[in-house]
Amino acid sequence: MYFKLKTEEILQKIEQHNLFLQNLGGKRLNFTNEDLTGFNFSKLNLQFAKFINCKLDNCKFKNCDLYAASFKGSTGYNIHFQRAFCCQTNFKNCNFDTCNFKSAKFSEICYFEGANLTNCSFDDINKILEVNRKD
Repeated sequence: MYFKLKTEEILQKIEQHNLFLQNLGGKRLNFTNEDLTGFNFSKLNLQFAKFINCKLDNCKFKNCDLYAASFKGSTGYNIHFQRAFCCQTNFKNCNFDTCNFKSAKFSEICYFEGANLTNCSFDDINKILEVNRKD
């Protein structure tokens, strides 16, 4: 069961998250069991944000900074992650269908254990498998 938020409530949480990221108080962005269908998060700094067990149909995360963000257990159809920065991003147990990860940057470690990525598109699967190693 998902709880549907109004656009104003989502924007308020994003504003609090921006303050959190700037160490000006605020609150870390935390969506849990929420229906965010169709929301456009593009170009936002969503570092450390939580999207836990959320419904993300038709959401856009284009050009987002998703460093250490978590989408654990979320579901979604037609999600756009183009040019997103996915470093240490958690996609564990996600069920995504027909999502676009083209030109997304996967550096260091991302977590995809138990994820179902049906019909999702990537530029090159080797980008996901790359791990930066120090000599």
